[in-house]
Amino acid sequence: LGAGIHDKAVVSTQSTGEDKVMRFTKLYPMVGRAEEGLAKLGNYLARKVAGKGQTHLAGILKTSKEDKRWSVMYADTLTRLFEDTARVVEGVLPLVEECYGEGSVERILCCIQDECVRQARATFTNFLQTRNVIDIASAINNSEQAVSLERREEKSLASSIVDDTCYVIQKSVQRAISSKNVDTTCAMINNAASILSVDVCKVLLDVIITGYPTSSSYSWNQQGTEEQMKEQREAFLTALNNARAIIENILKLAKGFEAKCEKNFTEEMMKKVHSCLSCLRDVQSDFSEVLRKGEASLCKVAVYSKLHPVVAEVTSTSHILSEDSFLSLQLEDPWLQEVVKMFGEVVVPLESLLHTEIYHSIVSTSISEMTEYLEKLVMMCSFSQLGGLMLERRLRFLSTYLSSLSRWSAREQFARLNYIALLLCAEQLSEVSEIFFISSPLSIQDVRKCLKLRTDFRREEIEKIIN
Repeated sequence: LGAGIHDKAVVSTQSTGEDKVMRFTKLYPMVGRAEEGLAKLGNYLARKVAGKGQTHLAGILKTSKEDKRWSVMYADTLTRLFEDTARVVEGVLPLVEECYGEGSVERILCCIQDECVRQARATFTNFLQTRNVIDIASAINNSEQAVSLERREEKSLASSIVDDTCYVIQKSVQRAISSKNVDTTCAMINNAASILSVDVCKVLLDVIITGYPTSSSYSWNQQGTEEQMKEQREAFLTALNNARAIIENILKLAKGFEAKCEKNFTEEMMKKVHSCLSCLRDVQSDFSEVLRKGEASLCKVAVYSKLHPVVAEVTSTSHILSEDSFLSLQLEDPWLQEVVKMFGEVVVPLESLLHTEIYHSIVSTSISEMTEYLEKLVMMCSFSQLGGLMLERRLRFLSTYLSSLSRWSAREQFARLNYIALLLCAEQLSEVSEIFFISSPLSIQDVRKCLKLRTDFRREEIEKIIN
């Protein structure tokens, strides 16, 4: 009997006769084959959801750009998909609960949810392709194609992928919430997190990995032009801005979804929702990693390559100064002027091209790089007291100037260098013991090394004082 039911059920689930499917679904538990019945029903309903999704997607392909709903057609499509999925679930709940028991509903939901996610992903992939987003990386690598990040408004730092993606997600999840079905809502939130993490983040990361181009990026056989470099640079910076904007939007979306869910679901249901929202918020870390890699790449290629040669010039002149040399440098300090010029020409222009948070992060990272590199160079030089005073003057000026470029003070980044300058400014070794009692960022070994840079301090006396 069980085998006969199985054979007829296979035929019925492969046809479109829903009444027959439901009839055979009721019979499986009666012959002790409940698990098989649930699996058959789940597969049938998943195919039904797949058919709905494919029909809706086909409708997108036929939609003209002149259609008044064209700009939101993907949100409409996902909304219809979730509404259809919810109706499919609601249609079988009574039967499943009656014939298989309440605990069996979850098995059916898993099959339907998985297919719903697949169809939603197919829709979103089509959205990305239609907006020319997925082809960004390949366009960048092809020197014959222009590099672009989808549509970008003239005064906008980010491209339309940010608003478009977040709009589709917002409308889809909100419609799922309005269905008052917590499982459908959770499925949609999870799907949104997956789309952002797997699809959108990968697109941005591909652009970042391609790198920020310089003249040396294009070898003679690539025949790269200035225009191509400009376009690729814009794509790189836009990807950074997109990542930052999406991080902010994820927070706003999660907060908005939570508020709406609290109005529609019970406290017990909200436990599920909070778990899903936590996963959505965690997606920020994926985009933060894109930002970290992008900022590091930009600093290395665009800033450090210019910063190091200029700062290194500090070793090309003597720091054992006469009074005349000291006074001359007070009036005009070529090294200091070049460092300020470098920041003004390389770092400051990025402010108008980058999100505020990214720009200030770049400035702070560049200051840290400069102070660390300058400290290594200083420890290679020899100083007189006037040379130490000049170093102190230079550091004070740079700390004030660079702090003006950033929202954060550069004092902490200059702490070690300022202490070194303080030691090098000492008129006599006897002053060092007093200086050393000041909270020191240097170790005893570093203090010894620093004092030995003074040509007028005897080594044996340094050892006596610093022991």
